[in-house]
Amino acid sequence: YTVANGDLIELLASQGNWDNANIDYIDFMPRGLANVSPQITTAAIVTGAIDQLYEYDVDASDADTGDVLTYSLDAAPAGMTIDAASGMVSWSPVTGDEGPNAVTVRVTDNGVPALSDTQSFSIDVAGAGGNQQPIIDSTPVVNGSVEQLYEYDVDASDADTGDVLTYSLDVAPAGMTIDAANGMISWTPVTGDEGPNAVTVRVTDNGVPALSDTQSFSIEVAAEPTGMLLRIEAEDMSDTGFRTESLSTASNGIVINLKGSATVGSATTSFFGSSGSYDIFVGYHDENDGAAELTVTIAGVLLDTWVLNNSPGGSQPREQNFLIRQVANAYPVNNGELVVLDAVQDNWDNANIDYIEFVPVAVGNQSPLITSTAVLSGQVGMLYSYDVDAIDPDTGDTLTYFLDLAPVGMSIDAATGLISWTPVAGQEGANAVTVSVIDNGSPAQADTQSFNIDVLSSGGNAQPQITSTPVTSATVNQAYAYDVEAIDGDSNDVLTYALDVAPTGMTIDAISGLISWTPVSGEEGLYPLTVRVTDNGNPPLFATQSFDIDVAAEPTGMLLRIEAEDMSGTGFRTESLSTASNGIVINLKGSATVGSATTSFFGSSGSYDIFVGYHDENDGAAELTVTIAGVMLDTWVLNNSPGGSQPREQNFLIRQVANAYPVNNGELIVLDALQDNWDNANIDYIEFVPVTNN
Repeated sequence: YTVANGDLIELLASQGNWDNANIDYIDFMPRGLANVSPQITTAAIVTGAIDQLYEYDVDASDADTGDVLTYSLDAAPAGMTIDAASGMVSWSPVTGDEGPNAVTVRVTDNGVPALSDTQSFSIDVAGAGGNQQPIIDSTPVVNGSVEQLYEYDVDASDADTGDVLTYSLDVAPAGMTIDAANGMISWTPVTGDEGPNAVTVRVTDNGVPALSDTQSFSIEVAAEPTGMLLRIEAEDMSDTGFRTESLSTASNGIVINLKGSATVGSATTSFFGSSGSYDIFVGYHDENDGAAELTVTIAGVLLDTWVLNNSPGGSQPREQNFLIRQVANAYPVNNGELVVLDAVQDNWDNANIDYIEFVPVAVGNQSPLITSTAVLSGQVGMLYSYDVDAIDPDTGDTLTYFLDLAPVGMSIDAATGLISWTPVAGQEGANAVTVSVIDNGSPAQADTQSFNIDVLSSGGNAQPQITSTPVTSATVNQAYAYDVEAIDGDSNDVLTYALDVAPTGMTIDAISGLISWTPVSGEEGLYPLTVRVTDNGNPPLFATQSFDIDVAAEPTGMLLRIEAEDMSGTGFRTESLSTASNGIVINLKGSATVGSATTSFFGSSGSYDIFVGYHDENDGAAELTVTIAGVMLDTWVLNNSPGGSQPREQNFLIRQVANAYPVNNGELIVLDALQDNWDNANIDYIEFVPVTNN
């Protein structure tokens, strides 16, 4: 039976004579999470005009994270298409399409079983002599920063002279406004707006019928720049081996060193500044009574290591032997990366460290770089395609692709760089092409690539075509397979398959096209893949297919039991108990009246039923509390003992503290206890049972 969160549950009872209808509980046992249908979330565009491009970007959501959505048209006028991956509907109405045109669009997920949602609407097409659609022709500004004014002046044109245009926001982040008359968008992002922010702007004319155009984009908001140096005091870092020493001339009146504590030490902290480029300095003391050694590492990369053998004098840390060393220049550091200072003592030089300092460096916009190799052959009557790929060192820059020089009929997708062309008779031989990619930095930077496409006549070798749909999802430690299929107009051509871009460990059968791969732990996330099929014609021709594989973490598939004695604790002590899960419990006997045991959840993220195994003695009423990621799940008093004043099998109980509760890998688990009289709050374990594997 399907139960939704918030559904009302009623238990109705009727008494009969002395039967008083004693009810204990109602139990819900999960039977696995069924596939949930996707939902179309956008409102359709219901007007168009003859010879004017009609576009409607269908958006849908799916409660099942990871489901791949595919868009299709159930009903549509002639010439209308939809992008199966993005949901973009495109159509140019022609004479005869005037009036209402029925459309039904469908979105389908890849769940088991596959489910779908539909949206039906009618597009009212105006005649060629009627009102014409306005067109947004400005390029959006796609970068912003916290606490800095963002502005984008939306420009649009309308072929109907005299039409009044009105601007509005269909989708926008909180606080964003648009001037309805001139199209100026204004917004000041605040803390919490970091990351992508979706925007859809609309321009509408006052024709009859009124027509509109939309533009959708995402604004990448960066964290507020520091605008000043960030100094991390050495004594504020977590360390092993070091001790602190007061020193009036130090940055904060304290240094750390190895005096009388250890011969080696390590101090660590997470970088808590804004991601960016920094000049990095270390302040330290170089004594004249040895040659200690210091090393600086960030995110596992060794930046600098040096020996302290250039002392200006003095065998103690004093102002006269304080030095500052620059360990990196314009080095990129990201928020959260681990900063490590390692030291080795030598003789009486105790490696006195004062601080590490990060000075922001302004880095100008860097040029994008085209990284793909052009496809240099084509054939009359056959589709030519080349997916131009480029990278940009500036994270967050948006790249736009253009054709500077191209044969008639060739086009390029400005967002993806995919070049498409079907050569016609008369275009045989060399055809010059120059493609450029431009970023949106300030100032904008570009890269170009020039090449010739050698087009054969229609009687020459035919290009192979990949016809299969890629498998775009995988799971850690589970075999991934995609059988690439291709056709060739030349029936006798032999096809050979290869991988142009692939993750480590992936293979392809050169003859059959079967791709095989087993992702391992640590390979979660998106992986780009490009497969190539080549025929043995003269000259050889090929086709490519590029896509991303989304690798999910390995499901647990079994319960996860965390023994209480394996958790970090304060106040608790351990006690051997033969009937305990691992032969040990923790309790507060003779140690403290309160205790806290903590650990990080090391299972796969997902929904779990959560249980605690404990002993309820009859000599008091201790109290237990369970908290995960700062959320208290349950707290209860141990006053239902089956008997016994010591932890024994007879008073062992299991309590369910949460049902189908979402727990993420790495979240903090806390078991708190409060002793009462002689009840010492004996805890055995906490157990996580996946709700899809009962």
